[in-house]
Amino acid sequence: MATSRLPIELLQQAVDAVAEHGSVTEAAKQLKMNRGTFDSRYRSALIQNLTPGEGIDVAQEDRELYDVINTLKKENENLRAALSKATRPKFTLRSDNHMRRSEKTRVVVIGDAHDGPAIPDQSRFKRIGQYIKKEKPDCVIQIGDLATLDSLSYHTPNASYDGKFKPTFEQDMSSLARALELLDCGGAEKHITLGNHEQRLFKFEQNNPEVFGQLQFQLLRLFDRYKWTYSQFGQVHFIGGVGFVHVPLNRMGKPYGGKTAEQQIANDCLHDLVCGHSHVDRKHKASKIGNSREIQIINVGCALPDGYIEPYALHSSTGWSYGIADMTIQHGCVRDYNFVSMARLNELYK
Repeated sequence: MATSRLPIELLQQAVDAVAEHGSVTEAAKQLKMNRGTFDSRYRSALIQNLTPGEGIDVAQEDRELYDVINTLKKENENLRAALSKATRPKFTLRSDNHMRRSEKTRVVVIGDAHDGPAIPDQSRFKRIGQYIKKEKPDCVIQIGDLATLDSLSYHTPNASYDGKFKPTFEQDMSSLARALELLDCGGAEKHITLGNHEQRLFKFEQNNPEVFGQLQFQLLRLFDRYKWTYSQFGQVHFIGGVGFVHVPLNRMGKPYGGKTAEQQIANDCLHDLVCGHSHVDRKHKASKIGNSREIQIINVGCALPDGYIEPYALHSSTGWSYGIADMTIQHGCVRDYNFVSMARLNELYK
């Protein structure tokens, strides 16, 4: 049975490899090929009178394809070189191991803030920053939904009437940059647990692969510029044994929800957990089997302007809580907790 002829490029590669490495054995080793296979390829190249570096003598009908391949190779090399020189944001996640459980750690938690062009008044971010700089906590956690990202909302199709009034992605990013600039937390460690609104960006990229990576690069670059680390939607971030997450996910990968969400979470959780998402300041304790063992689930409300209701909830029963949470963690638990209302922040910092 006739065997297919090897492409001329592979034969030339064999000749060039022997010239570079000095022997068939070493060349085969460098190319990670079986020596016998490589030797056969090298002999075929010699039969066709190929010499090192002379260029590939291809048939006329193959010349066009060969030129296309070479062009693509050069473009790929140029892209790799440009990418190696590009500035990439780098992020680190806090390690919980270095912290002794007996030490007290003060944490300020900022709930869902929903920044976006639809809420032009961003003074709440400045006031929250003023409180943090005055109180000097060890850590600041933004619990997610920092940005609404209405530009990428899949609940409002672009082709609909309401969709015509959505902001652009650049407007969303410009607003978020201003919010992060106003949210000056001094020297406190800062971390964002991404929420379902930030998840809009990642879903959009999954559904539009031609822009994959471009939008998240802009978002993560902003976090890096203002020194915020982050964890992905649904990932629990630990400080002193206490978990922080925008909203935990159940065994089906869906967010816990409803009026009894905190009770449901407590049934499944084995540690104190701080979350957001529902915009309601609410706590639930649950006993666990063991020596005086209990856990608590704390929902920190929202950091929207005092009394502001998002358009989607205008005709719903809300009961939203507006403010930030100030807590102390010790022995793997939330020991002290204080909800500082947005109204109080407005009084303290004009």
